[in-house]
Amino acid sequence: MILQQTEILAASNKYNFIIGNQILTNNPIYLIHSMVDIRLVEGVIIVLNEILGSVKFDWSSGYDLASLQNDIQYNQKDRILSSLAVLFIATYKSLQDQKLLNLLDFSTNLSKPTYIFPTRYEQNVYGESFSSRHNILYIEQSKMSNKRILKVKNPNIKNMMQTIINVEQLQ
Repeated sequence: MILQQTEILAASNKYNFIIGNQILTNNPIYLIHSMVDIRLVEGVIIVLNEILGSVKFDWSSGYDLASLQNDIQYNQKDRILSSLAVLFIATYKSLQDQKLLNLLDFSTNLSKPTYIFPTRYEQNVYGESFSSRHNILYIEQSKMSNKRILKVKNPNIKNMMQTIINVEQLQ
């Protein structure tokens, strides 16, 4: 299942109350995203923390001063190098941004564990076009409980998805 962007935005309302400034730590998962999708990123962080427990993220929150963003492309490459894994938040805007797609390629060329988090807006699905080259993360509803389950589809393994129960499986 691909989450609706409205559902992700609803989860982002919990962001400041639950997470605050405790995201950036050593060797986090680096999030590649469009700067206009900050609220979606906050929602993705909440959703993944609800599923996997306490997950550490590094991302460009957009709250930085413009003077600190001079060499943002260089800065992001350094942050990708120091991360354990990379997650690309696929939205209309992120798929239109060549700099973000270059960062995705950079991560892939490093053989860094790289995942696509597809999203849906109305009838449009963003990110599934990467399915032949990248791991795709999906959220499913458990049939036994009311909990969500994180699954990954590896492009090299046909017709099978792996259930992710902790962040170590993403490394």
